[in-house]
Amino acid sequence: MSNLDAKLGELCARLPALSPGGKQTAAKIIPWLLMGFGTFGFLTWLSSLQAFFAFSGLAQAAFPGGLLLLSWLTAPLLQLLAVISGYLLLQQKPLGWQLAFYSLLAGAIISLLSVMPLGLLLHVLFGYFLLQIREFYREQPAAK
Repeated sequence: MSNLDAKLGELCARLPALSPGGKQTAAKIIPWLLMGFGTFGFLTWLSSLQAFFAFSGLAQAAFPGGLLLLSWLTAPLLQLLAVISGYLLLQQKPLGWQLAFYSLLAGAIISLLSVMPLGLLLHVLFGYFLLQIREFYREQPAAK
Protein backbone atom coordinates (compact mmCIF):
# COMPACT_ATOMS: atom_id res chain seq x y z
CA MET A 1 0.00 0.00 0.00
CA SER A 2 2.91 2.36 0.66
CA ASN A 3 4.01 1.98 -2.98
CA LEU A 4 0.59 3.11 -4.18
CA ASP A 5 0.65 5.89 -1.59
CA ALA A 6 3.99 7.11 -2.94
CA LYS A 7 2.75 7.06 -6.54
CA LEU A 8 -0.39 8.99 -5.55
CA GLY A 9 1.82 11.54 -3.80
CA GLU A 10 3.80 12.02 -7.02
CA LEU A 11 0.59 12.38 -9.02
CA CYS A 12 -0.76 14.97 -6.57
CA ALA A 13 2.46 16.98 -6.87
CA ARG A 14 2.06 17.15 -10.68
CA LEU A 15 -1.56 18.29 -10.65
CA PRO A 16 -2.45 21.97 -10.36
CA ALA A 17 -3.21 22.53 -6.70
CA LEU A 18 -6.33 24.07 -5.27
CA SER A 19 -6.00 26.94 -2.85
CA PRO A 20 -6.27 26.02 0.86
CA GLY A 21 -9.78 27.50 0.91
CA GLY A 22 -10.69 25.51 -2.18
CA LYS A 23 -9.46 22.33 -0.52
CA GLN A 24 -11.53 23.05 2.58
CA THR A 25 -14.61 23.67 0.45
CA ALA A 26 -14.00 20.53 -1.60
CA ALA A 27 -13.55 18.49 1.60
CA LYS A 28 -16.97 19.71 2.78
CA ILE A 29 -18.78 19.20 -0.54
CA ILE A 30 -17.26 15.98 -1.96
CA PRO A 31 -18.75 13.65 0.71
CA TRP A 32 -22.24 15.01 0.08
CA LEU A 33 -21.83 14.73 -3.69
CA LEU A 34 -20.62 11.14 -3.35
CA MET A 35 -23.59 10.23 -1.19
CA GLY A 36 -26.04 12.06 -3.47
CA PHE A 37 -24.73 10.62 -6.73
CA GLY A 38 -24.34 7.19 -5.13
CA THR A 39 -27.94 7.18 -3.94
CA PHE A 40 -29.22 8.48 -7.27
CA GLY A 41 -27.13 5.91 -9.13
CA PHE A 42 -28.40 3.08 -6.96
CA LEU A 43 -32.02 4.16 -7.46
CA THR A 44 -31.39 4.40 -11.20
CA TRP A 45 -29.93 0.91 -11.16
CA LEU A 46 -33.00 -0.37 -9.31
CA SER A 47 -35.28 1.18 -11.90
CA SER A 48 -33.25 -0.46 -14.67
CA LEU A 49 -34.05 -3.92 -13.29
CA GLN A 50 -37.42 -3.88 -15.00
CA ALA A 51 -35.96 -2.99 -18.37
CA PHE A 52 -33.09 -5.44 -17.99
CA PHE A 53 -35.33 -8.41 -17.27
CA ALA A 54 -37.99 -7.34 -19.75
CA PHE A 55 -35.49 -7.36 -22.60
CA SER A 56 -33.25 -10.19 -21.38
CA GLY A 57 -34.20 -12.29 -24.41
CA LEU A 58 -32.91 -9.55 -26.70
CA ALA A 59 -29.78 -8.89 -24.65
CA GLN A 60 -27.40 -10.70 -26.99
CA ALA A 61 -28.68 -8.82 -30.03
CA ALA A 62 -29.00 -5.42 -28.39
CA PHE A 63 -25.89 -5.44 -26.18
CA PRO A 64 -22.80 -7.06 -27.65
CA GLY A 65 -20.38 -8.78 -25.28
CA GLY A 66 -20.44 -9.19 -21.55
CA LEU A 67 -19.25 -5.66 -20.75
CA LEU A 68 -22.79 -4.44 -20.21
CA LEU A 69 -23.47 -7.32 -17.85
CA LEU A 70 -20.26 -6.56 -15.95
CA SER A 71 -21.21 -2.91 -15.72
CA TRP A 72 -24.74 -3.77 -14.67
CA LEU A 73 -23.54 -6.15 -11.96
CA THR A 74 -20.87 -3.83 -10.54
CA ALA A 75 -23.02 -0.69 -10.60
CA PRO A 76 -24.87 -1.30 -7.31
CA LEU A 77 -21.63 -2.16 -5.52
CA LEU A 78 -19.91 0.99 -6.76
CA GLN A 79 -22.93 3.14 -5.90
CA LEU A 80 -23.12 1.70 -2.38
CA LEU A 81 -19.37 2.22 -1.98
CA ALA A 82 -19.85 5.86 -2.97
CA VAL A 83 -22.53 6.33 -0.29
CA ILE A 84 -20.47 4.56 2.38
CA SER A 85 -17.29 6.42 1.46
CA GLY A 86 -19.11 9.76 1.56
CA TYR A 87 -20.41 8.94 5.03
CA LEU A 88 -16.92 7.95 6.21
CA LEU A 89 -15.42 11.09 4.64
CA LEU A 90 -17.81 13.19 6.70
CA GLN A 91 -16.34 11.48 9.78
CA GLN A 92 -12.78 12.25 8.59
CA LYS A 93 -11.93 8.52 8.27
CA PRO A 94 -9.02 7.51 5.99
CA LEU A 95 -10.97 4.40 4.97
CA GLY A 96 -13.60 6.69 3.42
CA TRP A 97 -10.97 8.28 1.19
CA GLN A 98 -9.65 4.86 0.14
CA LEU A 99 -13.12 3.51 -0.65
CA ALA A 100 -13.97 6.64 -2.64
CA PHE A 101 -10.69 6.39 -4.57
CA TYR A 102 -11.12 2.73 -5.50
CA SER A 103 -14.78 3.09 -6.41
CA LEU A 104 -13.96 6.08 -8.64
CA LEU A 105 -11.06 4.17 -10.19
CA ALA A 106 -13.26 1.15 -10.94
CA GLY A 107 -15.99 3.42 -12.33
CA ALA A 108 -13.49 5.22 -14.55
CA ILE A 109 -12.20 1.90 -15.92
CA ILE A 110 -15.72 0.70 -16.65
CA SER A 111 -16.57 4.04 -18.30
CA LEU A 112 -13.42 3.84 -20.42
CA LEU A 113 -14.09 0.26 -21.52
CA SER A 114 -17.76 1.03 -22.20
CA VAL A 115 -16.86 4.18 -24.17
CA MET A 116 -18.92 6.49 -21.96
CA PRO A 117 -17.10 9.85 -22.20
CA LEU A 118 -19.38 11.73 -19.80
CA GLY A 119 -19.01 9.02 -17.15
CA LEU A 120 -15.24 9.01 -17.62
CA LEU A 121 -15.09 12.80 -17.37
CA LEU A 122 -17.11 12.80 -14.13
CA HIS A 123 -14.96 10.06 -12.61
CA VAL A 124 -11.75 11.89 -13.53
CA LEU A 125 -13.12 15.18 -12.21
CA PHE A 126 -14.18 13.64 -8.90
CA GLY A 127 -10.81 11.85 -8.75
CA TYR A 128 -8.96 15.16 -9.17
CA PHE A 129 -10.84 16.75 -6.29
CA LEU A 130 -10.45 13.62 -4.20
CA LEU A 131 -6.68 13.69 -4.73
CA GLN A 132 -6.65 17.37 -3.75
CA ILE A 133 -8.30 16.68 -0.38
CA ARG A 134 -6.23 13.56 0.33
CA GLU A 135 -4.19 15.32 3.03
CA PHE A 136 -7.29 15.64 5.23
CA TYR A 137 -7.71 11.87 5.39
CA ARG A 138 -4.23 10.53 6.12
CA GLU A 139 -3.87 8.11 8.98
CA GLN A 140 -2.35 9.71 12.05
CA PRO A 141 0.61 7.94 13.61
CA ALA A 142 -0.23 6.16 16.85
CA ALA A 143 0.68 8.08 19.99
CA LYS A 144 3.25 6.42 22.24
